[in-house]
Amino acid sequence: MTSTDSTHDDDGPTYIYDSVQFASPVAVAPAFTVEAAIAQGRPCEGGASWWDIQIWGYGAEQAVAPGATGAAPSQGALKSSQRSVPLRARVRYEGDVVDFDIGAGMRIAIYARSVNLSVVAPTGSVQIRADGQGGVVNPAGAPGAIDQQDSLVYGQIGEVEAPIGQRIAKRTDALSVVGAGQTIEIPQRARTLQVFQDTAGGAAAPMNWLSNVISALDLGQIDFQAVVSPFSTQIIAVPGNATIIDPGAAVRDLFFVWGLEL
Repeated sequence: MTSTDSTHDDDGPTYIYDSVQFASPVAVAPAFTVEAAIAQGRPCEGGASWWDIQIWGYGAEQAVAPGATGAAPSQGALKSSQRSVPLRARVRYEGDVVDFDIGAGMRIAIYARSVNLSVVAPTGSVQIRADGQGGVVNPAGAPGAIDQQDSLVYGQIGEVEAPIGQRIAKRTDALSVVGAGQTIEIPQRARTLQVFQDTAGGAAAPMNWLSNVISALDLGQIDFQAVVSPFSTQIIAVPGNATIIDPGAAVRDLFFVWGLEL
């Protein structure tokens, strides 16, 4: 469900804005693959400019019984729910593609000739149509109900004379480790990292920074805090040559919170 419009103030910038509504299956470690465009900033004349980018949303969950399809709540109903969504924003600019958490809302500043803004939802998500139809299907014969995340997201872009908003965003990646041989890719523009482990995973084993560009280059170990919190690391800097992390073979759920410099 989308609606495109623009606003203009004679004393300020023109903003292009849109909205999109998704129904998504709830998962521990989702892959974000379903994308919907929100707004595109037109190329600047005579070079780059500052862009004011704002994105926020409303979310709620519902249970979907076996053999049923999740209902599509109205936008009015979602606006009265929690102002936070577990989806990502995606910005494309200057050849980069950067995904970050929307959460309770973000306002960021980017310097570029043009910027595209999208919303990215987990695999299996359904974009709700203008007629309010759509939802997650729980097949007949399924062992039980599944959870559907309903999200209504708004976003807007405006060209401004000076930066407004943050130059830092966060991105959360989840990984269910089932044995040796798995890796997690370091996202573009990642500068810091903090890792959390599900306490049900047992003792927190260390991980390693690696490079898949420079063969067999081990860039050091990522250790969990032994005293303050045995199930989280400190906020640490991402090594310049690192491209992936080897989480080891210990079976556990890991959550990687990246600090991105935009």
